[in-house]
Amino acid sequence: MSENLIRTLERVLSLYEELLECSRAKTDHLVASDVEAIEASQGREEMIIGKLASIEGARHKAVAESAEMLGVTTVPPTISAIVMAMGDEAQGEARARLQELRDALAAVSKELAAVNRLNEELCTQSLVHLNVYMNLITGRSSKSQVYDARGRTQAYAGRALVSRSA
Repeated sequence: MSENLIRTLERVLSLYEELLECSRAKTDHLVASDVEAIEASQGREEMIIGKLASIEGARHKAVAESAEMLGVTTVPPTISAIVMAMGDEAQGEARARLQELRDALAAVSKELAAVNRLNEELCTQSLVHLNVYMNLITGRSSKSQVYDARGRTQAYAGRALVSRSA
């Protein structure tokens, strides 16, 4: 009865673990500012997410089928509700495995969210630093002022990286 659900959740867990591994590697690449490796990690993440999306329908179907067989009325049906409905000892092994998978998926999802937040912060930091460096290179600064011919201060426009007159 729940074998299909267990197999599907095992595939989902495997993909989430692979995605977590890839996200951790991307953290290292972001710290090292290795653009090529970041792009490769991004491509790998997109591939894994595509695989997850493709089995999402199978997961929903397996959960719905198991819930229907067990008489679970929760809408939408959840793995926790299915586990609660599996009370007899004949389903004890399947129940224990579903609990393990549910807990493992929750833990991996939580860790993946933390790694993604860290990666987001690293990207934001890099963009801030890049903006500062670009302002230094182009001579732009929020405090830049020059004096005009009459001695008045005016904002300094700065220099551009590319000249229109060239």
